Amino acid sequence: MAKKLVTQPMEMPIQAIGMEFLSNGKVSQTAICLSTGLPSWKISRLFKRLEILGFIEVEKE
Repeated sequence: MAKKLVTQPMEMPIQAIGMEFLSNGKVSQTAICLSTGLPSWKISRLFKRLEILGFIEVEKE
């Protein structure tokens, strides 16, 4: 009997960011909002946390 994979709520935005980065070399907040359906303030908060932890550099447009 196969087990179902249970995902955490934050895994989907992380996966979307990874896929966007691998395809473009950049990540757009708008693209992540559209692909996940999450509001922009949540994506902005996630980006800020990743920036503080040193995982990403954020460039303002």
